Amino acid sequence: MKELSLQTKENRIVYVNRQFTKVTGYSPEEVLGKNPSFLSSGLHDKKFYEVFWDILHQKGHWRGEIINRRKNGEIYTEWININKVIDENGVHTHYVALFSDVTESKAHEEKLRYLQTHDLLTDLPNRNFIIEALELAITRNKLTGKKFAVLFLDINRFKLINESIGHKAGDEILLHVSRRLKGNLSPEDILARVGSDEFLLLTEQANEVRDVLHVVEEIFRSFQEPITIMGKEHIITVSIGITLYPNDGSSAAVLLRNAETAMHRSQENANNTYQFFSPDMNVHAFERLSMEVNLRRALKEKEFFVQYQPKFTPDKKTIKGMEALLRWRNRELGIVSPNRFIPLAEETGLIHDIGSYVLLSACQQAMLVHKTFKIDLPVSVNVSAVQFNFKHSTSFIDTVKQVLQESGLQPALLEIELTESLFIQNPQAALEKMEGLKRLGVALSLDDFGTGFSSMSYLRDMPINTIKIDKSFINGLLQSEKNRSIVESIISLAHSLGMMVVAEGVEEKEQLTILTELNCDLIQGYLFSKPLDQQELMDLLKKDCQSL
Repeated sequence: MKELSLQTKENRIVYVNRQFTKVTGYSPEEVLGKNPSFLSSGLHDKKFYEVFWDILHQKGHWRGEIINRRKNGEIYTEWININKVIDENGVHTHYVALFSDVTESKAHEEKLRYLQTHDLLTDLPNRNFIIEALELAITRNKLTGKKFAVLFLDINRFKLINESIGHKAGDEILLHVSRRLKGNLSPEDILARVGSDEFLLLTEQANEVRDVLHVVEEIFRSFQEPITIMGKEHIITVSIGITLYPNDGSSAAVLLRNAETAMHRSQENANNTYQFFSPDMNVHAFERLSMEVNLRRALKEKEFFVQYQPKFTPDKKTIKGMEALLRWRNRELGIVSPNRFIPLAEETGLIHDIGSYVLLSACQQAMLVHKTFKIDLPVSVNVSAVQFNFKHSTSFIDTVKQVLQESGLQPALLEIELTESLFIQNPQAALEKMEGLKRLGVALSLDDFGTGFSSMSYLRDMPINTIKIDKSFINGLLQSEKNRSIVESIISLAHSLGMMVVAEGVEEKEQLTILTELNCDLIQGYLFSKPLDQQELMDLLKKDCQSL
């Protein structure tokens, strides 16, 4: 809900409406003729207001967030648009301020920002958090000359455990493991969950090898007792890789990579052991080179293919869309996970050709569906940040335009899926490119919502049609009411902005029940359908059309 106030050049309030009174608690009689500074919360410094007035005087308008105080003393956040009013003689006579109370939205934003740096299941810091902590530790210890240790821990045979006792029980084991690991920490240590069964420990208290070994011994001792899950005891063991700063790396990325390399060597030697990093372990350079050679050959030899995962209405009666998923079947490596080759494709620039292939394949498939069944089924395509943010501002838009022309697909049937990380480096450039895509008639979706930047101010400005709730949130639905309230907040926020919501990674009926209660628009996941190859998709659509 928005409120209006008018101000003269002398910066005295001359008019407010009823909504102003409702939000601030002040009646018109209490504010008319006053300077609006009495609304100030005191939380903005003098520099903030100096910049604010400079922009307003120079440009004639300003918009942004301001924290003010209600009559009862309560702090609130408002999103405000202020514009100069010029009369017919060109004389500036008033300011018009239109604002809305976004306090509740900011609370949602704070929840999402916390989730950006923490793991939903264990409530531990995540990879984003630990990388930043590592960088800070490096900066501190460059000055002091002190050493610190990074321990990379992996639960041995966790995949086998997970598959044999079920994912719910697997989650319980992860919770027990995180608690036992936290029990060995000093207050200054940082423990993070960085993968499904992987943890990272940063300890600045361990300055020498003997100190690190003491930490390792305590960790192994904590796992001597079995973990009881669903009435059964399970012996859990971990493998640990260790790097020391500055001996094994002078950056967070190198220390992490080398610690993981040492952990894998530990697993090769024996489970439930540890391994310090040594330079001869760095076989990854050779593996990377081999992967790059295979990647360059893959397009030429047509090793890439696309699968399609349908999006259903919650009642599973209607297929409302499909997501194109890139796959790679290499003759030597077999099926290669996108997590392995996409980062390398981005690094080498091959992502542009690969991305164009996926776009064209997806559009051709949607056109085939249209011609075969006389239905319009939108197709969504994930776009790499590297591909989207390529230096030439129009290059990606030109690629989309060319693909649409070549395939004959109507632009409205193509949805580009973008991640929040696109907006961190240059939000204005990203926004301009998004608006360019919208002018083509293409739909836009925000993928993995809540795991990246999650800025309300950018979300408010972005021309987004759909928000996709990340699978990590869906997995957490059954864990606690807190997790449910987070998903509910995302859905409510999206709907309030006129956006559709897709829940991805739905695998359990209980998750579907909750999502249905929360009015989620579309469901995607193995509960309804796995990713399908072209023929499997056409067979499913044929069956779906025949049932109508």
